Amino acid sequence: QDSFFFSPVARHPACLGGLVMGASPCQVQVESPCEVQLSNGPTNGAEVTLAELPMELDMELNMGRQKTAAFLAKQIFRPKRIVLIRHGESEGNKNRKITQEVPDHMLHLTDKGREQALQAGENLKSIIGDESVEFVTSPYNRAVETLCGVSRPWGGKDKIDWNEDVYIREQDFGNFDKPDMREVHKEKNLFGKFYYRFPEGESPADLYMRAGLFLESLYRKWESKYTENLVIVSHELFILVFLMRMFRWPVKDFYAFEDLKNCTLVVLEREGTSIKFEPAYTWAPEGEKVPGGIPRKPHPPEEEELWDGRPERPMIQSLSRKPK
Repeated sequence: QDSFFFSPVARHPACLGGLVMGASPCQVQVESPCEVQLSNGPTNGAEVTLAELPMELDMELNMGRQKTAAFLAKQIFRPKRIVLIRHGESEGNKNRKITQEVPDHMLHLTDKGREQALQAGENLKSIIGDESVEFVTSPYNRAVETLCGVSRPWGGKDKIDWNEDVYIREQDFGNFDKPDMREVHKEKNLFGKFYYRFPEGESPADLYMRAGLFLESLYRKWESKYTENLVIVSHELFILVFLMRMFRWPVKDFYAFEDLKNCTLVVLEREGTSIKFEPAYTWAPEGEKVPGGIPRKPHPPEEEELWDGRPERPMIQSLSRKPK
């Protein structure tokens, strides 16, 4: 997780010693010597102790360990649980052409979307009960309306602690959709969905950058405010790239994810005294809890062939993706 990526040498949290974090602020203890997994250098990934390291590498490791420990020492107010919720079915989900006349951020929920939001609220309440909870939502109408439905078990939006955050809005697909959007989506599939930037809009890679900024804002918040549960109401693509950013999943995973159904709860939890979040389960409206993170496709797309560094390997030629 991001918490442990502050040094080019110390890659894993083994060197952090005992981490104690629960419903109250935690204390971070750093022990020495310690075993770490090196990401590069003369050990080629072997486990070593500080006593076996050259002096320069020892100093670099100590600096990296101190930075990581200092960061974690401030992360004393991490919630016990993060729940990400995709908005309910919207007018745009039902009629894609509506965005040729109505701005994407102004679309509302459908009747089905409202029902999904209410059910998601019941599911969420059954998870967190009377624990403290803070909500963050995308400012788009369909997300705020979803929040209104989800918050009913707490007495409605005016009875909860919530705020909007523009960082977690939907991917920008440009302004009003153009009549030729079908052709644009065809080009996106040829170019590669993750890096394709819509005219006047964003790519999922741009969204990934926003997700990183949002995550940094959460880190700062967790230095001073404790709430047992953080609920994020957002959009499918943002939720996917947020998880990629948080857990450092590779880009190839983006193409392997199954679609995330409207008002699905993606639940991340910390186990015991661990400071790390892990995907616990997903829960779609009128469905059952499914252990693990975002479901993966049974047959994900094949990976592109890459040169493996061996001099004897044949050259690889890039072929045109555009139709003749």
